[in-house]
Amino acid sequence: MLTIGKGWILIGAALWLLTGCSADHHSEKVMTMSPKDMDSPVLAVDVTDQGTMKITGLQGIRPLGDAGEKQVVLVGEAFVARNGLPLGGKQLPRELSLPSQRPLIALVKGSAEALLNQDRDMGPWLPELRLLDDLIHSFHSYRDHGPRDRFLPSVTPAGDSGQVLVQTAVMRGDKPEAWYTREEMQLLSCLDGHQGIGALPLKELSGLHRMDCRVQWSGNGDLKSPRLHAKVTVALNDGPALDSGGRVSAEEALEQRLTELLRRQQAQRIDPLDIGRVINSQYRGVWTADRWRAALARADIRVDVRITS
Repeated sequence: MLTIGKGWILIGAALWLLTGCSADHHSEKVMTMSPKDMDSPVLAVDVTDQGTMKITGLQGIRPLGDAGEKQVVLVGEAFVARNGLPLGGKQLPRELSLPSQRPLIALVKGSAEALLNQDRDMGPWLPELRLLDDLIHSFHSYRDHGPRDRFLPSVTPAGDSGQVLVQTAVMRGDKPEAWYTREEMQLLSCLDGHQGIGALPLKELSGLHRMDCRVQWSGNGDLKSPRLHAKVTVALNDGPALDSGGRVSAEEALEQRLTELLRRQQAQRIDPLDIGRVINSQYRGVWTADRWRAALARADIRVDVRITS
């Protein structure tokens, strides 16, 4: 009788996510996977030159526990180019999943196995990766319907120094189109209307913690010459109060940074915040996802920030 253990379930879940995303992608066979790999908290998934899937676990460190810790699945860029990634928001089938066990999938520039071999102690970047994954999945587009362009944790070996760079990639389909630092993701979280933000990376707001952002988007309803307006209200819940001059300086600085991030998204023709779906009701009869991508690239966007205590 065939017995399916926890490790096989987790690996099956991860592989279902990685290979079940498109009928056009090639079917692969597992080449490397040992019983020790199954309980590894970190798995590396690559593809060989012959097109065979290769799965490697990080052995010699604490096995995956039952305390709700997510298994990390590092996916090499060659595997992604061949097999793609799942759409954001796709859930595991019930029979493949365990309570509170959603694999953390991260893109690796280069070989995922090589990254494990380079940094077998995992260093500080693994906890950083887990924090980033939590931040990414707090964005409204993931909670509501899944974005057209998705955020994905990304891990990049930083040359011969042994350092590992943790960033957020924006995937347009199966191709990374942009990368954001953690500080930039914090700014985008405000533009997404997050509550309880720990801090924003602005010197004008240094020493201020726990703030709530509220965002209202509006548009003129014209896809040929679109004009978009983001009204951002930031409520400061902790820290010293700003005087009137400091408040104006902070508002202007935040407006500038948010506008710069939106300009980058326009130039790269990406919409990871799903702004189009937020305001599509204002474009009745003319809005489609493809039309919106082109319209966003040429839109006149204005950001107004108001800070309250």
